[in-house]
Amino acid sequence: MVELDIEIRERDLLDAGIAEMDGGGQSSAIAWKLLPDSSVALYKRYDHSSLMADSRERLNDWARWRRELSVADRAYLDGRAAWVRHVVLDADANVAGVIVPAAPDAFWMSKLGTTVPRDMGELLAQRDRARRHDKEFFNVPHTMARLGHFLETLAFLHQRGVVVGDLHRGNILISGFDTTPATYLLDCDATLIDGERALKHAEREGSRADHLAGWPDRLDRRTDMYKFGLVAVQSIGKTSSLAVDDTVGIHMLRHHRDMLNRFLRLEAVDASAAHASSMAAAWKACVGVRGERGYRGNAVIPVRWDGESCYVPATGPVRSPAHQAVRRPATTSTTRTRSTASSSVSSGRRTQTVSRTAQAPSGDSERFEAILGAVILLVGFGIVVALIVVAWHWLF
Repeated sequence: MVELDIEIRERDLLDAGIAEMDGGGQSSAIAWKLLPDSSVALYKRYDHSSLMADSRERLNDWARWRRELSVADRAYLDGRAAWVRHVVLDADANVAGVIVPAAPDAFWMSKLGTTVPRDMGELLAQRDRARRHDKEFFNVPHTMARLGHFLETLAFLHQRGVVVGDLHRGNILISGFDTTPATYLLDCDATLIDGERALKHAEREGSRADHLAGWPDRLDRRTDMYKFGLVAVQSIGKTSSLAVDDTVGIHMLRHHRDMLNRFLRLEAVDASAAHASSMAAAWKACVGVRGERGYRGNAVIPVRWDGESCYVPATGPVRSPAHQAVRRPATTSTTRTRSTASSSVSSGRRTQTVSRTAQAPSGDSERFEAILGAVILLVGFGIVVALIVVAWHWLF
C-alpha cells in the first residue's frame, strides 16, 4: 500500500465523530481524524509557542526517520511507540500539528464511564486503594514485566541515536493486567535525534535531577536512564523514593540494583538502555505463560511469587475509541469513477453476449448436422451386419 505524503493539509482531515482529548505540554488539543486514505489517527494540534523556526523541516525529518527504517525495525517501533507519521500544515503552509497513531486496544481503560489511555501512573496504586477506587492493581512481578518491556524500547531507540528526553510516567502507556505485559511510548515528537530536537525544550516538573551535580544542559541517554530509574523505583515500591532501598532491591538481582543506583546518581558516563539488556530480559520474565513469578531476594533462578496478587475490577474488555469512528463517505469523484468502471464492465459483458449470439448455429446448420449423424449411424450399422454375415459364412 502506498503511503500518503509526509506533509498533509489540515483541510484534508475529516472529523471522526469522536470527542477530542485534552492536550498538554506542547499540544493544545488532540483530535480524532480521518485521513485522506480513510484511516483513523490522532491529530495533535500544537500550541504555537512550542514551535521553533525550523520545526517544519525537523518534524519532516522525524517522519522520514521512521520510513527509512527496515521493515522489521519499523514494525517493532510501530508496536511500541506513537511515532510521528505526518506533518499537518494550515492554510498558510505553517505547521499546525502532527498526525500520530492511536494506541492499540490493550492500552485503554474505562474510567468513570469514559475510555482513556492507561499510563504508567496506574502502577503507583496500592492494592487497598485500588480496590477502594475500583482500579487495577499491578503487583511487583507485573510492574517489573512492564518496566522490562519499556526498557527494551528504550534500548532500541538509544541504539539508533534517539533520546526520549521528556520521559515520565504520563508518557508511557501500559497494557492491562489480563493482557501480555507491554508498553507504548507517547510524545515522540519531543524526542532528540542525534542531539537535535524538533520542538522547543520541554520537561515535566519534578523529572529533572537538579539536585545532582553534572545534570547536562542538553538531554542525553544518561538523563533518560535517570528518569527510567526514577519511574522504576517508584513503581515497584509504590512510593516517591529517589533511590533503590531494600523494599525495592529485594525484588531484583544485586547487579541490577547496583545498576539502577548508578543511573539515579548519574555515575555511568556511558549510560544507555542498550547496556541494560540483561535487566530488561530478567524483568520481562517476571510474568510468563505459566502465571506470575518473580525473583525472591537475589536468587538467580526465578521462583513463584507469593506476595500480593493483582486486582482487576469487574469490567468488560475496553477497546480504543478509534473503533467508534464514522468512516469517510465516498467522494463524488470516487463514486463517478466506480460508476464509470461499472458501466464499462456491464458494457463489456453485453458485447460478449452479443458476440456469442452471432456465432450460434443457424437452423440449416442444425438440419445438416442431424442428416450427417443419421448417415454415419446407418453406415456403422451396415458394417456391423456385413461382419456378422462373413463370420456366419466361415463358421457354417
